[in-house]
Amino acid sequence: MAQILVPGVAQVVMKGTISAHPWANIFHFKKDLAGQNWAISELNALCQGLFAGASTNMKTLWGANVTCNEVVGVDLGVSAPATGISSGAAFAGTLPGPECTPATCVVVSFQSTSRYRGGHPRAYMPPGDTASLTATEDEWLAGYVTQYSTGVGNMFDAAFAAQPGCFQCAARYIYEYTDDPVRHKYIKTRKDVKEVVQIFNWIAKAPLGTQRRRVSFAG
Repeated sequence: MAQILVPGVAQVVMKGTISAHPWANIFHFKKDLAGQNWAISELNALCQGLFAGASTNMKTLWGANVTCNEVVGVDLGVSAPATGISSGAAFAGTLPGPECTPATCVVVSFQSTSRYRGGHPRAYMPPGDTASLTATEDEWLAGYVTQYSTGVGNMFDAAFAAQPGCFQCAARYIYEYTDDPVRHKYIKTRKDVKEVVQIFNWIAKAPLGTQRRRVSFAG
């Protein structure tokens, strides 16, 4: 499949572990000025800002079994892109526990300037501890949800401050569907960029989020 370039947009991946299981959240940022590519120094600053913002605002909302190791970035606008990475030691969450399982997440919905039907941008982010759950253990406490929303917003504000002139965004694409009579399904292929929408707010959701992780068994 041909590479689909998204001018001015950088992809940033925050990586870590939850009880030794890897996790990653993917975010996108766009430059305010059209036609500008990302420089290595800009990506480094953006990654470091997001990493520092998470350390300051999110680790107090994450369980002690959560670690954040690094943030890496790449320019999606050119075929031979610049890349960047955060610096500094990995850090762990500080909520004392008992710990949540590695599949547990906090779902954060991204509010955008675009209105359309279908799925909207969201992130499945690292959890707190079980003390952050309601008695039925299927929702996060209201106070925790409010704190998480504020923490995520402050984390992104730290990234914007570290690399001025950009905003968080979500890219939407145009797809082509091809009938595959052998496998009896339609193959979905990304063809072009439809639009890049700005994200202006972040709202954590009360219902418990989960991520199904692949498992394998020896023998």
